Parts: sequence; C-alpha cells; structure tokens
Amino acid sequence: MWGSNCPTTPSSDPPGVVPLHRSSRRQFLRTAGLAAGALGVGFAGPASALGALDSAGTDRAALLAGEPLRMARVWLTRETAHLADGLDDTHRSFGDGSYEFLLWPGDLGRLVQTGLRFEITVDDVVARDRARTESSAVRTVGLQPGETETGEYRRLDDYNADMAALAADNPGLVKLIELPYKSLEERTVYGLEICTDVDRNDGRPVFYNDGVHHAREWPAGEVPIMWAHDLVESYRADEAGEADAAQKRIANLVRKVRNVIVPIVNVDGFHFSREFPVEAGTHQVGVSIPVLGGNSATAAGNGFGQYWRKNRRQLTDGGIAREQNAPDGLTAYGVDPNRNYSYQWGGSGSSNSETSGTYRGEAPFSEPESRNVQWIHQTYQCLTEITHHTSGDLVLWAWGDTAADAPDDVLLARLGIASTFYNGYQPTKSIDLYVTTGTCSDYTYGTWASISYTFEHAGDSFHPGYGTTVPAMYAKNREALTLLAEVVCLEPIDRGLLRDEVAANGGLRDALQGDFSRVIEGRQYEYSTSQVVDLDARYHCVLSGRMVDSDGNPVAGTVQMEKDFQNFLWFLGGGQNPIDTSHWPEAGLWSIDVEDDGTFRWYVNPSSRPAYFDDPTFNAEEQYQVSFRTGGGPSAGQSKVVASRDVVLRRGQTIDFGDIVVG
Repeated sequence: MWGSNCPTTPSSDPPGVVPLHRSSRRQFLRTAGLAAGALGVGFAGPASALGALDSAGTDRAALLAGEPLRMARVWLTRETAHLADGLDDTHRSFGDGSYEFLLWPGDLGRLVQTGLRFEITVDDVVARDRARTESSAVRTVGLQPGETETGEYRRLDDYNADMAALAADNPGLVKLIELPYKSLEERTVYGLEICTDVDRNDGRPVFYNDGVHHAREWPAGEVPIMWAHDLVESYRADEAGEADAAQKRIANLVRKVRNVIVPIVNVDGFHFSREFPVEAGTHQVGVSIPVLGGNSATAAGNGFGQYWRKNRRQLTDGGIAREQNAPDGLTAYGVDPNRNYSYQWGGSGSSNSETSGTYRGEAPFSEPESRNVQWIHQTYQCLTEITHHTSGDLVLWAWGDTAADAPDDVLLARLGIASTFYNGYQPTKSIDLYVTTGTCSDYTYGTWASISYTFEHAGDSFHPGYGTTVPAMYAKNREALTLLAEVVCLEPIDRGLLRDEVAANGGLRDALQGDFSRVIEGRQYEYSTSQVVDLDARYHCVLSGRMVDSDGNPVAGTVQMEKDFQNFLWFLGGGQNPIDTSHWPEAGLWSIDVEDDGTFRWYVNPSSRPAYFDDPTFNAEEQYQVSFRTGGGPSAGQSKVVASRDVVLRRGQTIDFGDIVVG
C-alpha cells in the first residue's frame, strides 16, 4: 500500500531499456545540417530571392494567363540553397545535389532569374497526371482490402461513409470517433478505433496512423483507410480459420493493440483539391471555383486546384482562394498544417510568408488540423505512429531540424530500414531530404516519445492514377505497418509470428539485427550487430497494479496519468523565434478503467521527452503524475483520488504498483 507523492525512479536499466543520454552535439549539428546534406527547401534566405517577373508594373496575373503547371529538377549547393526559398518542393531528391520542384505560374521566370541550374522534367503536370489516370496500364497486384469499387480516389464524403459503415457493421470491433476541432469551413473530422472489445477503456498499446496533412496528397488518405479495412478483414478471416500468414499477424494486432486511424487530417484542403475540376470547361455541381483576378479563367479551367497543398485559412481581406505562389496582389490563403506543430516551430524549413506552401501560421497550433492531432496524443498514449504523405517513396524519421542522432536512433533507424524490406522505399533521417521544423512526426516523437515516421508514397506524383498506383502501394506497405506495431507495441512473448517472419527472411533479419552500412543522401548510415532491434526486448513502458479494499476485494476505479510542461520552440541563434517566446505550453491527461478484478496493465511512453535533452531549462528526467481514483473517470468531476505518485519511466521499463488499497 502506498499513497505518498515522491518520485519513483529505476535503480538500474532493465533488459531492453534504451538508456537516455544528452546529445551535446545537437546544437552544432542542427547548424551543420542546414549547411550539409539538407539543403533546405524552405532554407532561410532573402525574401527577394524569387523576385517579380518584371519591375515595370505589368499586370502579372494577365501576363501569366495560360502558363501551365510544370515540374523542374533544380541543382542546389550550400551557397545557393536559399535561392529556392518559396518554390514548392515535392519531397524528391536525386542524390546528386538536385531536388524536384513544382513550378506554379510565374515560378519559371523567377527560377531563371536566380541563375540556378535546372531542367524542366514535366512541361504540363496536369496533362501528365490526366494521361496517367486515363491509361490502361495493367495492375500488378490482386484486389486489396478497402479498394474503391469505382477504381477512383475517394472523396471526403466517401471517407466519412466508409468509416461510418465500418463502425456500424462491426460493433464491438470498430468505433467511430469525432475529433474535437471542426475545420475552418465547419466540417467535422472523423477517425476510427479498431480492436476487440473496442468500447472498453483499457490500457492496451496504441498504434496511430493519419493521412492528408497536405490537400493534394490523395494516396496518403488511402493507406490508412485501407489499413482500417485490412484490420477488420484480417481479424474476421482469422476468426473463421481462413487467414493467411500476413492476416494472422494483422489479426494479432486487433486483439492486442488499439488502432487509431484518422485518414484525412486536412478535410477542407482535401475537399477543395479532390473536387476541383480537372479539365478546362468542366464544372462539377457544388464546386466553388475561385476568382483569381486576371488569372481566374486559367486557374478555374486548368485543374491547378488539384495541387492545393495547405488548409483553407483566409489570410487577407479578399476572401477568395488562390494558388500557392500565385502572383503578388492576389488573396493569400492557407497554412501548412505540417509546419504548425509546436516542436521547433518557427525555424528553418518553414516560412513566415503567407504565400509560401510551407507557411507555418501565426503561432503553434493556430490551425484546427494540428490541434486535432495534438488532442489525439493528449488523449491516447500512442506508442508508435505513421503520418502518411506523398510523394517520393521515402521512410523518414527524426530529426528534421538537426543531423544529431535522436536518443532512440538505433530503434528508429533499424525499424525504418526494416520497413523498406517490404515497401522498397528509401530510408533516411528527415533532415537528409531537407530541413523541416514544426512537423507532425518530429512533434509526436520529440514531445510525446512516440516512435514516429513519415511515409512518403506514390513515386513521382502527388496523386497518380488510382488503379495503377494505390493497390500496389498498399500491398507493399501493409506488412511494413504490421512490423512497426509488432516491435513497438507488443510484449516480447506476443511476437511469435514476427519471429517466424524474421527467421524466414534473411533480408528482414539483416535490417533489424545485421551489420548495416550504406550512404544515403550523402550521409553514411552505419549500425553494427551490437546496435540491433532485439525481439526479446521491450520498446515501450508498462504500469500495472490492482485496486482493492482493505479486505483485498477488487474495487472499481480509474488510473489517471498527466503531465504538464513547456515544449521549446526554435531557438537556433540565442533563443529567437517569430513570436519571441522560447516555449509553448503542453499538457497530457490520460485515463483507463481498471478491470473487473481490480487489475490494470497500461502500455505507455517514456516520461521524458526525447527532445528535453536539448532544452537548457531542464536538468532532470521528467515525470508523470499517476493517480488512482474511485467514483468515475476524471471527466465525471466526481472522482476521488485515493493514491498518487510521481514516476519516471525509461523506454523498456515496467513499474508494478502492487495492491493499491482503497480505505
């Protein structure tokens, strides 16, 4: 029995614990990262780098009428990277110092003015993608879970209908969740929970997937919704004794893991992009085509709206939408939700320009899209997660703002590399693509210690033809998703099916446990056989115990865990950032119910943020405040705290509180 409020700290690192350590090189490497391999789409530079087409007051909107959307390959060096500030990157790099950019009307002239070496690789992106969609290329895989019957990308209403149907058709297995923040255009954002006995508020590990932070990245929503279908179909097949090996592994996750899925984060932007007419002269019912000054006719008829990236926030007084990077003087619209998170907000790799595709917003979490994802992590202990994007066929992990290794670098890198055994993507730290700050995956890892990845899908296009892309894309990623959840979420004893998979596949075994040495994006990645993913180790934390009365009988109650802290913003260069404050408030409040026999077992993240080691205001490991309550959950307002304690948890550690006596 206990009830004191003194910290509990581990006396030694248990087997499988990854020791925490300070990264003394982090600040240096953040600077070096800006100067080395990550040449900074969004690299800080003079605002005049991409100047006007002329200086004679010409009507630029009229001048640009009829200019197509192009794709360009641009060569950059450390000294010239800032000249690309403001161009729209596609996440593709070619390993020779060149990067791919989407050129909006006016950008070609601006690019010429910079003097950078470039090559136009696609003369008309809209026409190329239309041709791909209409092509009769033969599909390479069989029918996949959750494929659309139409053979076309889902629209927003399709996603909502799919989620509602999955919940209605599978009571006890699938639950529809409504996220708390409506979009700027008053749309509700929905998600799913999928696991056995889904309505029970227990402590099972959580695996989180989301998609479509960026409006034009349509395949990024298809992966999580197809994963939802796959979870249900695999579980049903296994229950019927008809599951294959891959389905058995997925069904195991339905029983052991709570799967949380939000297919469309940026609902307004996606709706705008997906519903925009593709061909000149078309107009779909219910679609509002924006008026864009002298450029309006072209913008409405050429399908540019499909390539909208940001959300739909109005930023100036005109109240009318516009293309990103459109000529000056047109109404500015949109914040990039994936530059709006608090971790390192305000730094290089995001923009303070409202016309930039990476405009970060006026403050962290100014946008409902990022606030909804924040709420997920303040409500669920998400042990691992993937945020899905396009394009480029990449698996990315921390960090995006520095070349320093994350405290969990071996785990992050090994799992990222192992996932490419299935999907064939290129694995790399985020910064080796380019510098980013305020992003989702760095926020969820750096703030909440969730093992986090960004998957960039779909090859060389934001939304290539559905039939020739999405089924094959999902087929090669479903086992990558499975692998990540198995390693981070499951107990070692529950990884039997994964052990069989590793034993049967030497390439997978080498990725997890063998010597690895490869140059990727100009950086040497090297991991020895002493730096492995151990299938007998635990990569999460566990709290357990039992609530009883003085006679030892079980007592109904809840276990609550909370943490309040200050997340630090970008501080390169003496602690400065655009809003002149060093930190941003964060708080998590999590709660589970004890079982009928009074016991609980709760799978949680480490208590200390991985990023805290870089924060000069902290000099000790961070703690959770754990409390035990009777009389209903914390939201009921009538719960009674019967015991509490502050605990420090390191990755891999378990704490058994024993009997908590309610007297």
